[in-house]
Amino acid sequence: MTKNVVVVESDPTSHYYSHNAARLADEYDRSGDGLLLLIVKICPDKSARILDYGCGTGRDLARLNKKGYTNLMGYDPSSEMIVAGRAKYPQIENYLHHELAHIAAASFDLVICSAVLQHIEAGKLSAFLKNLTSYLHPGASSHLLLSYPLQWPGYEKEPRRVVLHSPAEVRLALHQLGLSELSFSTSRDSLSRAGREWGCMVCGYK
Repeated sequence: MTKNVVVVESDPTSHYYSHNAARLADEYDRSGDGLLLLIVKICPDKSARILDYGCGTGRDLARLNKKGYTNLMGYDPSSEMIVAGRAKYPQIENYLHHELAHIAAASFDLVICSAVLQHIEAGKLSAFLKNLTSYLHPGASSHLLLSYPLQWPGYEKEPRRVVLHSPAEVRLALHQLGLSELSFSTSRDSLSRAGREWGCMVCGYK
């Protein structure tokens, strides 16, 4: 599959994350580790190649590293978030990048995309997922993990772009790319923000 440049929408979203990097770095640490438990379950091989696309400060990668995973890479379009992550988690600073060139020629056993889909416009979701899955190793053992909000009261007033994509919409786009849903679960917001609900979808090739 030909790889194209995957770009998370830059304005106003990147502006928001770039100007709130330090605060968000501390906020992210207060979240639970439910995603970590799922990652370890679906990808027990600690030598597996794992990409966290939209990694923010690299919190999940730091937790994976602590679990013994060694073949990690994180990408985030905000250089300020990457700088904050390298300062907060020096043990993984070499895994964190804000340039796409570092992942352009790579393929991974697991691609994680957490809290990113809500920043993608509805009309661009299919193209985004197509480019995202181009980083997956095209084998039966590779997985894509998507975590995204299903409910977000007041999202229209957010200073960043927030779009709520339905699971059916995501499933259809992935089905057209040759991926099938392996599991889907919902959870409350890990930071206890009122009314927010999250969906977590694990997909693999048919």
